[in-house]
Amino acid sequence: MSRIAILEDSSSLRMLLSEILKKRGYAVTTYESLKDAELLFGDPPDLLISDIRLTDGNGIDFVERMQEALGGEAPPVLLLSALGSEEDMLRGFDAGADEYLTKPVSMGELLAKCSLLLARKKKAAAAQPGAGTKLPGGNLAFGRYRIERPLGTGSFGAVYVAHDIETDTPVALKVLHALRGSELQHRQRFLRESYTLSLVKSRHVVRLIDFGEQEGRLYAALEFVQGPTLSKTISRFGPMGDDELLALLTATAEALEAIGKQGLVHRDIKPDNVILRDGNPADPVLIDFGLAKSSGDRMLTEVGTLLGTPAFMSPEQISARDLDSRTDQFSLGLTVRFAATGETAFPKLGGVQLLAALSTRPVEFPANLGPVLRRCLTRMTRIQPERRYSSVRALLRDLSSPIDPVACG
Repeated sequence: MSRIAILEDSSSLRMLLSEILKKRGYAVTTYESLKDAELLFGDPPDLLISDIRLTDGNGIDFVERMQEALGGEAPPVLLLSALGSEEDMLRGFDAGADEYLTKPVSMGELLAKCSLLLARKKKAAAAQPGAGTKLPGGNLAFGRYRIERPLGTGSFGAVYVAHDIETDTPVALKVLHALRGSELQHRQRFLRESYTLSLVKSRHVVRLIDFGEQEGRLYAALEFVQGPTLSKTISRFGPMGDDELLALLTATAEALEAIGKQGLVHRDIKPDNVILRDGNPADPVLIDFGLAKSSGDRMLTEVGTLLGTPAFMSPEQISARDLDSRTDQFSLGLTVRFAATGETAFPKLGGVQLLAALSTRPVEFPANLGPVLRRCLTRMTRIQPERRYSSVRALLRDLSSPIDPVACG
């Protein structure tokens, strides 16, 4: 019997959720406050349903602490909120939440999401070493990796911290679930990411060490980068100052230049996909190349398919047009804006309204932003691609130029 924990300070809603879930055969424990819910760290449930705004704190902070404490053993999380703001959603997903519901809660939707999350957890657990389906190679996964601990799991695959016995270094070992590995679309994306990374050489792009397939399981060993994501850093410490922002933008732009030299477009630049090595804004590492694609290549994307993360997408992504390096420029501009403000460009909008705003409304930047940053970020985020920098090299020149505007191709 699956056990579901409910963290909700409204006694009436807490009781209602408990009764409905119990009738569906779940074991349910309820908690009124964050203090009470601390018990879950020692006895994690199979699923956590948590309100965001509680009388003694924030549910997102609790989820983040649970993720840090339990790692791959943390339960899936379904967040509840009366506001349903995009900022809450993004912060919740960054903290480790899996699904989100707005109040008043649709009980049918709640039950469906609970069933889905528990099914995903079961599949993910089956793919972990020592929990059903073992990785090929026994004690040495794929013949060279000694698994140390799970780093994260999802419906598509699992990531482990492992030790590479050939190089005597820690790696992040990504393994596609057996079920997903048999599906053409997911195989293509996994192999495309691995092949893409094999082409790019830059300190600011996560390094691919090895990839392949064994006994039907696709895997990729990546450099294990110690440090938090940009999103998590801003959530924890707040917006960055000009010097940090300039260093962050310059180094990440260098990563984009390295990608561009291979004719590639990342297509999903966002705070969650930038790791700050040892927490240093001047040493970012770009990750997750699952959506990366050669400029003009239509082979793996159907016409009209929307790919990327909405709050950080370029207008041309939204309209599913041909993409080049200028789309990554736009997304990087929005990412650095997030680091400068702690919020997305249009935090009060979501869905179609958000996409419309990104396609038609100029991006605004805080008044206290330095002139070089303001000039460069404004140009990077212009709606028309032809009005942005013609190349990342032009952007890098402008970043190091005097305050007065210059013509940069």
